[in-house]
Amino acid sequence: MTYPLPVQEKSVRLHGNAQSESTFIENPFNCMDFQSASACCAKIIAIEWIFTVKIELIDSHDIGVAVRAARKAQRLRQDDAAGSIGVSESFLGKVEKGAESVHWGKLFRVLEGLGVRVSVDIPDDAAALFAGEEQKRYARVERAEKRKAARERADE
Repeated sequence: MTYPLPVQEKSVRLHGNAQSESTFIENPFNCMDFQSASACCAKIIAIEWIFTVKIELIDSHDIGVAVRAARKAQRLRQDDAAGSIGVSESFLGKVEKGAESVHWGKLFRVLEGLGVRVSVDIPDDAAALFAGEEQKRYARVERAEKRKAARERADE
């Protein structure tokens, strides 16, 4: 007897893999009957199915809702999540409430800690300029690091 498996595009992440990229595959088990599917499922224990949902963010409250939903989906209390991420419970509460003035670095630490990825759609005209602006930013950071290192050497 054959039990067809649904063939859908899904994102899979292998646990323990150094890369965090997800790959898209069709029917990763490549099995078409119940016995084969059972055997494949038994062998593949380390696959985590990841479904992503795209949400348009209009203001800081939308980010707060996304952060709260991600935390609750993981069944984490606010204090436990904050502690494991390395921010204060107060800060995480501000983020979840959509406070308009939060530290960007900490905000991105919270997003990363909860597995929330952020992407930005920019107009086509800006896309052409993006690479140049990114190079300028790296050059500024590099100059600042050199100045800091020079000051530290001078202080010694």
